Amino acid sequence: FSMENIFFIVLFFWFLWFFSLAPFVPTRKTDLERIAKITHLQDNQTFLEIGCGTAKVSIFMAKYYPNNTIVWIELSPFLYIFSKIKAFFSWQKNLKIIYWNALHYDFSQYDIFYIFWTPTSLKDKIIPKFKQEAKENARLLSYCFSFENSWLPEKKYKENENELSVFEYRKT
Repeated sequence: FSMENIFFIVLFFWFLWFFSLAPFVPTRKTDLERIAKITHLQDNQTFLEIGCGTAKVSIFMAKYYPNNTIVWIELSPFLYIFSKIKAFFSWQKNLKIIYWNALHYDFSQYDIFYIFWTPTSLKDKIIPKFKQEAKENARLLSYCFSFENSWLPEKKYKENENELSVFEYRKT
C-alpha cells in the first residue's frame, strides 16, 4: 500500500465513524437466523432496519421473509452506496433502501424495528420517536444494547455465552 492508499482508507473509515450513531461492527453472521426467528414476521408485516450499515441483516431478512416488505434506512452516503450495490446483487424484490435520516423518517407504517445503536443514542433519540410514532404493539429489537433503565425490555434473548443479546421492546 502506498501512503496515498492508506490515507484514503483511514479517511474512509473516519467518515463511516463520524456519520454514524452506532459503532461500525457488523452483526455477526451466526446471529442472522436467530434474529430472523426472534423477529417472527407475520404475512404483510413490515420490517425497518434503522441504520443498515452493510445491509447484512436486511438482505438476510428479505430472503428469510420473502412475503414481507423489508426496508432499511441509512444516513451515511458511503454505507448507502455500498448497501445499494449489495442489495442490487441480492435480487430481493421485497427489499427497499432509503437514504435518509431515521430521526426525520415516519415510523408509523412499520410493525418491527431493528436497530444497532449505542445506548445514549437509543435513549435520547429513538425511544421518544418510537413511542410517539410507532403503531400500537409495534416491536423494537435492539442488537447488543439495552435502553439503560429508561425503558425495560419486554424480553431479552440470549441463550448462551457466545451469543450477543437481543432486547425486545413493545409499544403498548
